[in-house]
Amino acid sequence: MLDLVTSAILAASFGKSVIFASPILFIWQGAIYVSALLFMKDTSPELLNELSLTGGFLIMATGLSILKIKDLKVINLLPALAVPPLFFAAKALF
Repeated sequence: MLDLVTSAILAASFGKSVIFASPILFIWQGAIYVSALLFMKDTSPELLNELSLTGGFLIMATGLSILKIKDLKVINLLPALAVPPLFFAAKALF
């Protein structure tokens, strides 16, 4: 539903060319969904909490940048999403 509303807004701004991006977006989001289903049984609640915390911070940083409250380079913070899985993998080894 969120993508439908966003696509309608973008189509109003950029025209009908937005429809050409929809198959790519569907494949991309579908791949993320299917991979999440595959890895769901191997994911601990603690890891999900840490990933949710990191993702929430990135969303907050994006909002602060959009509102021009604080200029944060969110793209530079994306590698932080790899830290919790690496931490829990290392924790499982030791």
